[in-house]
Amino acid sequence: MKGKKRLSHMIGMTWVTLLLMVACRTPQPSPTATPAPTPTAEMPEWDYVAMGESITMGMTARYAEMLEQDLGVKIDLHDWQIPGDRSSSLLERLRTNEQLRRDLREAQVITFDIPLGVLAGPMQTFERGDPGACGGVDNQDCLREAFATYMADTDEIIAEIVSLRSPSEALIRMQDTWQIKVGETQESGSFEIFNGYWREANAHVVEVATSYDIPVARVYDAFMGEGGMENPRDQGLLQSDGIHPTLEGSTLVAELFRELGYEYAPGTP
Repeated sequence: MKGKKRLSHMIGMTWVTLLLMVACRTPQPSPTATPAPTPTAEMPEWDYVAMGESITMGMTARYAEMLEQDLGVKIDLHDWQIPGDRSSSLLERLRTNEQLRRDLREAQVITFDIPLGVLAGPMQTFERGDPGACGGVDNQDCLREAFATYMADTDEIIAEIVSLRSPSEALIRMQDTWQIKVGETQESGSFEIFNGYWREANAHVVEVATSYDIPVARVYDAFMGEGGMENPRDQGLLQSDGIHPTLEGSTLVAELFRELGYEYAPGTP
């Protein structure tokens, strides 16, 4: 009887020991994929310089969130977006504003578009329909001059940014843009004229950026279709003003930036 009690006692002690070992054992990692880590104070902090105008502001906020999710970093946003900005004004700031220049030199991420302000006045002048108001035999001189200025500023803006920060050292990304006021200009009959200039300007943006190994988010195609004839407002991508993106539109642009990936350029020209 005593032997049986002793055996029962030993078996009981063995089970207690096994249970304690299981309870104290370090859990093994799950074989399933784990999400990207949530940024913490210990994670690296990246400086993100955003340049543009009011149409880019929603995208910037979404893209910053994506960077944190995808790369496991904390984003410190240096916001240089100015509503109604002009390409010539951005170029002037890049050349003379020491704080902006310092921010760019230290940035890990840079995004920008070429601000559209220089185009608004001439487009409105042409839209008014006053004979000869825009100049030239076809009443399009003011459009030609505005878009020529826009494209010339594109050359200088991109060159200035690259002189401050190399695409091989930072994630430099830019976008082309949808055409503004598509519905209104379709109704007035000026859409196709504007669209020709717009497509030429966007093609120039892509060409110049590509020459510096800067990836470009093709927002025009995503908003207006590859044929460039769709109204982004009909797709819920623009607000009623035909200029500013909705939340859906801003998110789409951020996703296009995200799809560009996170590779650095191999070098600069």
